[in-house]
Amino acid sequence: MEILGKHFSTNHSYEYDKVESPIEQILLNHLTKYLSEETEVIVQLPIKTISGNFRADIALKFNDRIIILECDGEEFHTKEFNEWYDEWRDTLILFQERAETIYRIKGTDIYNNINSIIYLIYNFEPEFFNAEYGERLPKKEINDEWGEKRINYIFINDDGQEIQSSVKVKRKNLESDFDRFWLKYVLYSLIYPEKDIKQLIELMKEKHYETNKLILMLNEKFPEFKIEDIKLLLRIKE
Repeated sequence: MEILGKHFSTNHSYEYDKVESPIEQILLNHLTKYLSEETEVIVQLPIKTISGNFRADIALKFNDRIIILECDGEEFHTKEFNEWYDEWRDTLILFQERAETIYRIKGTDIYNNINSIIYLIYNFEPEFFNAEYGERLPKKEINDEWGEKRINYIFINDDGQEIQSSVKVKRKNLESDFDRFWLKYVLYSLIYPEKDIKQLIELMKEKHYETNKLILMLNEKFPEFKIEDIKLLLRIKE
């Protein structure tokens, strides 16, 4: 049902015209059936960081918590630069507390195994879901590895052959999935605030400093700055 440019599911409305790809629409169509009434669905959420402004494909907001769902087409998983760019972007979003957790979901998994995707998110973020509806999702065993969550399953092809396959979702959370390299991204962004992420990647390729050196450079440029103040500094919205 569509009224005044908004698409309505059982419990939720969102700005339908902002959906930018079929995989986003498929995910939204299925996901909104299971969310709690208190969860707000935001499509293309604007996000401001120290190294540029971005938009999150889908953001879910419950009270003060925000999680982001990024729907990645297959092309994003074959280009090293794009993966590096996404990693840097996600790091700034998390450090600046624009979101608590970011999920990166492959388009092929959205097309082929949407219920497993939704169950995986429900498993880690039950507060965003209607508990009764969430419990109706088919239960799956989740391999909870650092930075990646995986559900294995058997796929039967057109010839009737059983093929081992899996749904893989990248989950990034500062508390559970912290990568020591993330701090370097933040330090480069702080030292060179005039550069965007693409420029920073090229700079890091040319001048790959160790963390201690970056901290010294930051303190030389901003003598009053203390490394322990990073999270406090990055909370600033404007």
